[in-house]
Amino acid sequence: MSQEETAKPQAGELMEVLVIGEALPDAQNQPVSASLLTEEDVVNFRIREPQDIVRLTPNQSATDSGSRSFGDVYSVRGLTNTVFFGAPATTVYVDDVPFGETFTYAQNLMAVNSVEVLRGPQPTVVGRNTYGGLINVRSLRPTNELKGALEYGFGSYEVHDAEGYLMGPIVNDVLHFRLGGQFDSRQGYLYNPVLNKRADDQEHWGLQGGLFWEPADGWEVSLTGGYDEFNDGAPRLTSLDRSDFYEVESDVDGAQHRTVDHQALRIAYESDSWRFLSVTSRRNFDLDPYLTDLDFTRDPFGSSVIKQDQEIWSQEFRFSSNDKNSPFQWNVGAYGSTSEINGTGLRNIFTQQQTITQTDITTETAAGLREAIAAQLPFPIPFTLRVPRVVLTSVSESDIAIQQVTTHRIEEDALAFFTGGSWSGWEPLTLHGGLRFDWVRRKMVRDKTSDTDVVTVTNFEPLGTINAVADLGFFGAMPFEAPLPTPETLVTLTKIAERSPRQEFENEWVHVTPTVGIDMKLNDDMMIYAKSTYAFKPGGFSAYVDDARFVEFDDERLWATEVGLKTQWLDGRVVANVAAFYHDIENYQVERSIGVTDYAVFNAAEARTYGIEVESRVELLPQLDFLGSFGWAHARLTDYEDPVTGRSLDGNTPPFVPEFDAALALDLHLDAGFFVRVEYLILGETWFDDFNRDEFRQGSFGLVNAAVGWRAQNWSIALYGTNLAEEEYYSNMNTDVRTGAPGAPQEFGVRVGVTF
Repeated sequence: MSQEETAKPQAGELMEVLVIGEALPDAQNQPVSASLLTEEDVVNFRIREPQDIVRLTPNQSATDSGSRSFGDVYSVRGLTNTVFFGAPATTVYVDDVPFGETFTYAQNLMAVNSVEVLRGPQPTVVGRNTYGGLINVRSLRPTNELKGALEYGFGSYEVHDAEGYLMGPIVNDVLHFRLGGQFDSRQGYLYNPVLNKRADDQEHWGLQGGLFWEPADGWEVSLTGGYDEFNDGAPRLTSLDRSDFYEVESDVDGAQHRTVDHQALRIAYESDSWRFLSVTSRRNFDLDPYLTDLDFTRDPFGSSVIKQDQEIWSQEFRFSSNDKNSPFQWNVGAYGSTSEINGTGLRNIFTQQQTITQTDITTETAAGLREAIAAQLPFPIPFTLRVPRVVLTSVSESDIAIQQVTTHRIEEDALAFFTGGSWSGWEPLTLHGGLRFDWVRRKMVRDKTSDTDVVTVTNFEPLGTINAVADLGFFGAMPFEAPLPTPETLVTLTKIAERSPRQEFENEWVHVTPTVGIDMKLNDDMMIYAKSTYAFKPGGFSAYVDDARFVEFDDERLWATEVGLKTQWLDGRVVANVAAFYHDIENYQVERSIGVTDYAVFNAAEARTYGIEVESRVELLPQLDFLGSFGWAHARLTDYEDPVTGRSLDGNTPPFVPEFDAALALDLHLDAGFFVRVEYLILGETWFDDFNRDEFRQGSFGLVNAAVGWRAQNWSIALYGTNLAEEEYYSNMNTDVRTGAPGAPQEFGVRVGVTF
């Protein structure tokens, strides 16, 4: 494992720390739009999970349904993942270990040293396909000095938040360890008057650890692992038609339980001229169950229970140059992974049906009366019978219980080779280029059964008395009255068992990704650059759709072009970067709910996104810093015909893509230890369905957060407040059941911490 030294200002000194994971090339000097969050940023912004990262960087966002990433969508420059079955657009690495699909991003971060965020395709940086952007997290690495930290927070909604780590030597300069743990819990934001309880309580605990061995000069071997368990209430969803913003009227007591465990073996070698890295990793995500209402009302309409897991094994190799003085820098790598997703969807639907039937029984009634009259005559006499129309009215009340069970298995094998290089021999120009080969095979097997039980109770309205006339010919007419009996109540039980034909799909995708770029150093503190990449995201299969026409979706392909300017002023006290991008996209993947139970991924033939990003860090005073970012993305589906209705949706905005975003922060930190931090986070208009219906639109909003506290040499205390303006907004919407996820309300709390 390579060792990197980083410096972090602390009380006027420079603290030397070691970190795990390869550092990406210095973002400020590379032709890419990038953000760097330091260890101080991680602490100040309370970065605990990937969602916390994207809200701070331009043209990136993530939805949040209170489901720990399950069902969430990450957007970067208008590129997204689909909710359940598409590959991620934003790839996450922690200490050189890749995460799996987006729904498995439920892993809290611990002992973070820095976060590097790269926007745009990065085909030659890491092994896992990086279609829209990369989040690279690097953790603290133990040294010969025993170190640790403890932190505890308490706040609104009975928040309890504790974490700590300990790291140090087992054998100096040879073997080291790191152990850490977390616990957090809170009451739910939503109150359910039907069940008289908070609906979306959350609780999590996790452990992480690692051994770090240096068997010889330049060599480092680490074995790391972790386990997280989440015991949560219902997802943070409520009907869009309710009256109280933080209230949900549901007859279902929702629940979520998930576990994440991960292990990695990392072997690295570093010499003066080259570096080598091998990472073998396994990640397992298990969701069992995800129980939620289907109508979010008091009525017992139905419920949904989802169980889903993913196990992914990956192997990655990287070789790269390490001679900083050489004009030619190079890297080559290979990546392979195999994964399996198993899912079960159980949907219980309860409904009632009333049927009123009127049956003409005149003929049957006349036949019965004729027999009765004939039996009373002393001898057979021919006669005719005149009977008025008789109608029997029945009222049937049916209780219908439908249980649908869908099981699926999705297997994926992926293989990639990549190489990149840069040449800076023609100052002030540097040329960049690279090539990547991807092969992806996916296979899906899907079964569905549907059992319907119908209990019908049929009651009949009384028929009363009938007035009829018997014409006896020579003997004259004989009028008479006859009571008609009412049929007894009828109870029937109907069982219907259906099994859909098994769906088996398999396909593979091959893609070659070229990338080229150029940058020019205008001076030591200013650089302009341009780059272009032809990237792809593989296709796949939707497991929650009955119609076989909508099961398979195609791969998404992207021409991404970017130009930018990076500057530093006043000896680095001012950093200002700006970038502009243009994306031409084929087969843009859009996920759509069809009815209450079906989901499909469709392809828009063409889409286009373009926009700008601005980032700045300014030291206004030695004790006052300003951080700001702004992103604007114009995203449109330029050629999209709805496969279900045939309706043209050309010109619509893709779902889950904010029009703009911004983050502004002021950080006052006095030498005596007193500090104040104020931040304003803004998110622009966002649509949550491809039809762009106004009922599924969240307008622009902003959140004001603040903290005030005191830092001493090895301890700190802070009072914090979030959403101080009490903004009411939705962080996600579900179109099929007309629900939204209310964003976190106003909260206050206190945090204390100690390091040693």
